[in-house]
Amino acid sequence: VRSQYQMCKHLRVPFLSYPRTLELALEQGPVVLRGLSRYAGVTVNAFLILYQLGICCVYIVFVATNIKQVVDEYQESDLDVRLYMVMLLLPLILINWVRNLKLLAPFSTFANLVTFVGLGITLYYVFDGIPSPAERNMVGKVVDFPLFIGTTLFALEAVGVIIALEYNMKNPVDFGGYFGVFNRGMTTIVFMYVFVGFVGYIKYGEDAAGSITLNLPTHEKLAQSVKIMFAIAIFITYALQCYVPLEIVWSTYIKDRLVHDSKRKKLLVEYIMRTCIVIGTCK
Repeated sequence: VRSQYQMCKHLRVPFLSYPRTLELALEQGPVVLRGLSRYAGVTVNAFLILYQLGICCVYIVFVATNIKQVVDEYQESDLDVRLYMVMLLLPLILINWVRNLKLLAPFSTFANLVTFVGLGITLYYVFDGIPSPAERNMVGKVVDFPLFIGTTLFALEAVGVIIALEYNMKNPVDFGGYFGVFNRGMTTIVFMYVFVGFVGYIKYGEDAAGSITLNLPTHEKLAQSVKIMFAIAIFITYALQCYVPLEIVWSTYIKDRLVHDSKRKKLLVEYIMRTCIVIGTCK
């Protein structure tokens, strides 16, 4: 992000995307690296698309798994989690038909509120009868370190939507700085993940699931409400995470090819593109 600011200042332009920032940085960098600038845009876009779509895939599994745990308590038939993913497909398509990121802001605020309420209830279960830290292994295995890296990258998933967020802010100048929106938001996220991860491991040890909600009792209604809360919050957040790959694919690789087509055709193609990408994350 700081490199982007430096490039914007150097070139006297108001905004640069991630791919364009790397491309221009290589063009004006050491001579030996300038030849790589032609591949910079495609490389960054590919990583961003794969990264964000991977997050979206995890989100779908998370929502489906939590809903399944609750439903299984009230019916005897044990439906496969993939059927729940299929049932989520149409609502996911509809929410990703929203083309303006600003229209998703109220839903994102609601998701954040639901998340904090659910987190409070989760911590109640975590601290209820929590054992001594001395009962747990304080150092993990070296072979599990790559898993830690992957988990950390997933936890810091907001990185992919940073530029899109700044571009759509009412006052983009408030984004940067030591006490800007970015630093305040990421500091809060990192603290929450570290804290919940630590106390969650102390509570459940080696039995800790991929998501702490999956460790909550399945037969208690309060715990069930937490699973539903987080399922709703993550469902809404899916649209924000998917916004980045949708915008990259549309603006970089499709939009310019339809410059001479009617507005109606452009809209139709965009909705088809959005639908196909959402379906791809459900497979």
